[in-house]
Amino acid sequence: MSLTAPESSGKRPRTRPSARLLRQPVPEASAFLPSGRPLLPVSPENQRRFASLIRKFHEFVFEFDRDYKLLSIWTANEAISYQMRDGLLGASLQTLAGRDISRFLRLIFRDALRSTGPVTFELRVPIQQAPRWFAAHVYRLRHSSHQAARLVLKVQDITAQHLLEERVRKSELILKHAEEIAELGTWEYDVATGAVTWSKQLFRLHGLNPSQFPRNLDDLWRILNFKNIEKLRRDFEAAVRSGVPFRFSEPYTLPDGSLRILNGLGAPVADSTGKIVRVVGVTRDITSHARTEANLRWLSHQLLTIRSEEQRRVSRELHETTAQTLAALKMTLAQIGRSIPRRNNRVHRLLRTCADLARAAVREVRFVSSYLHPPMLEETGLVVALASYAKLFTERGGVPVQVRIRKDFGRLENELELTVFRIVQESLTNVHRHARAHAASVRVERNTTTVKVEIKDDGIGIFHVISEASAQVPLGVGIAGIRERVDQLHGEFDIVSAPGAGTAIRATLPINPRRETRHDPKIDAKKRKRRAKTLPHTRRRRPRDRAPRHSRTA
Repeated sequence: MSLTAPESSGKRPRTRPSARLLRQPVPEASAFLPSGRPLLPVSPENQRRFASLIRKFHEFVFEFDRDYKLLSIWTANEAISYQMRDGLLGASLQTLAGRDISRFLRLIFRDALRSTGPVTFELRVPIQQAPRWFAAHVYRLRHSSHQAARLVLKVQDITAQHLLEERVRKSELILKHAEEIAELGTWEYDVATGAVTWSKQLFRLHGLNPSQFPRNLDDLWRILNFKNIEKLRRDFEAAVRSGVPFRFSEPYTLPDGSLRILNGLGAPVADSTGKIVRVVGVTRDITSHARTEANLRWLSHQLLTIRSEEQRRVSRELHETTAQTLAALKMTLAQIGRSIPRRNNRVHRLLRTCADLARAAVREVRFVSSYLHPPMLEETGLVVALASYAKLFTERGGVPVQVRIRKDFGRLENELELTVFRIVQESLTNVHRHARAHAASVRVERNTTTVKVEIKDDGIGIFHVISEASAQVPLGVGIAGIRERVDQLHGEFDIVSAPGAGTAIRATLPINPRRETRHDPKIDAKKRKRRAKTLPHTRRRRPRDRAPRHSRTA
């Protein structure tokens, strides 16, 4: 409600509702907004004085002439009647607000007369034991060119806006700390305008200065130093066209020459019509994570190498000492049997029992030796080694195994051949222990770049394996060992199984042509002879028809 004083003081002003000043917008942007003008600093004493005016009138609009006489008034305080408002019209600023606050307002009015925009200040006023925030705007108002300028003092309650801004500031601060802790940054691309927005943390991840950030997307692609920038750009443009999210994990070179590994995800956002309007994404620095994974892979490789060497050593010891000693024991028992009279049946039975135990011990030692390290793998390759192991597995486990591998398969590097053999070995061990299978098959194929291994059985299957997520299901030490070996060679591993339908284990391993081993049978034979000569006398293989020298029957 507005009461307006007439230009001439001869007539009493008439009371009529007018929201002209209430609806009058503040010229330009208000200073309390983030994009507005700077707020006017107000001393605590002046704030307390002005707060008394707000407690009296609450929200209000005062209009003054150049002599600081009140021309019109509107207030949100319904306790101030129309008669009281009528009595205030024509009053001076000092009468209305008091001497102290009038001095402060006169200074602000003078600044407003000289300024083209509003003069704004904010203050916190406790009302009914609850803090509220108010914004005061002082600006000049001219209705026409021939009229004198007037001054308007407008006070608004901005408590809701202030609380909302405070929540936004807290959310931005929390987001900033979260991005710093997680070492990630966020970005957004507006398809219509082409504007790209980055968070502060994202600038730090890329080593870029926000003041030098390009305005269009084409210039941004030029300054990004990703290793595969063209592929990344194609994926981004395809996501904008198709609406399909894209991922990337690329090395990034900072301006100082250091290298980071950045991993990111971009997700298109569509409007109600299905049109892509923007793309939002997140980028994370995984350099330390990548280094940790590389160190773990190296340590795992070292452990596998040490374990393989130890298995090779133990296998050699078993084969060349324990197995030969047991063979000599068999021959000694045979000599004893021939030297005992035939009528002594009880001793002959004991000797036959000892001979059977010795033969069983020889078979066990040879099986353990071949299981620890295949003796024929280095000498003859995968074709003979897999066939020999499948035959031994069939004899011991009772499950027939069919091996499909070309005779001209050729040789691979030692580590790759050992990995293929271990995959087959561990898989057949699981078949023997858990599958309850009647038959199994092994298929090994190769081309110029990869080796594919597949082991199938017709057993009961693995009940807790889902084919779509088999790579993420831990299935025990054997499968974990296979997966670890495949990961070391940067291969692919998969398990497909269903209850009652058997299990298929597949692995694909890359071939490194530069490290592929070339084997010559003649050279391999010479190496075996040279290695036999270097063995000590007690570790050389003895002929089966001759007993050891320490035997009495030698």
